[in-house]
Amino acid sequence: MSRIEEFTKDILVRKLLGVDSRIDAGTISTRIKQSGQRGAIELQEKLFELINRWVRKSGIEKITIDMDSTVCPVYGKQEGSGKGYNPVKKGQKSYHNLLCFMSQTKMVLNSWFRDGTSYTANGAVGFVQQTLAVLPEEVKQVFVRCDSGFFNGKLFDYLEEKGHEYLVKVKLKNLYDILKIQEWEKVSREISQTSFVYIYARGGKRAGN
Repeated sequence: MSRIEEFTKDILVRKLLGVDSRIDAGTISTRIKQSGQRGAIELQEKLFELINRWVRKSGIEKITIDMDSTVCPVYGKQEGSGKGYNPVKKGQKSYHNLLCFMSQTKMVLNSWFRDGTSYTANGAVGFVQQTLAVLPEEVKQVFVRCDSGFFNGKLFDYLEEKGHEYLVKVKLKNLYDILKIQEWEKVSREISQTSFVYIYARGGKRAGN
C-alpha cells in the first residue's frame, strides 16, 4: 500500500488513473479493513479474474511459478501474529505469508496471509491447488520452483499427478561425497550433469526422492 502511495505521487500516473491527488496508504488500509472478510474474498476473486485474463491474453502455454514464503515482523499485539521462523529478529512476533509469482511476467499469481507460527510448507498443497485453478485452460504445463522449505512429498505427488514439473533447492549432508561417486554426463566443455536417488531418514521413517 505504501508503494501505491509512492507511485501515485507521479503527476503522469495520476493523470492516467484519473485522480487529482496521490492515493493515501492509510485510506487504502482503512477501506480494506472496513470491507471485512467478505470484501477481502471479493477482492481476491477480482484479482484472480484479472490474472486469468492477463495470462490468457499473453498466449503462454507453459509457465514457470516461483513459490516463496516471507516473514513480516510486527511491533505490537496484532491479531494472527506469532513467534515462529524469523531469521532477522529471532523471537519477535511476525506473520509468515506464502507468495507465488509467474516468472515470465513477474506477476503475483497468489498470496496467503498466515500466522507467524506457520512452517514454510504448511498448506503448500492447497496453495498450489488454488493457484493452478486460477490459470486458464490454455496453460498446459507448469514448472514450479521453490526452496527447501517446500520439500514436501504430498506437494510433489500432487504436481506429478497433474503432470507438472518442479525444481526444489535442497541441502544434503555430505553432498560432496555423494556427488563424487556419481556417473557424470558431459553437457558442454564446462558443464556436466548427473541424477541420482537419495534415501533420507526422518522421524524413524525412510523415503526415496
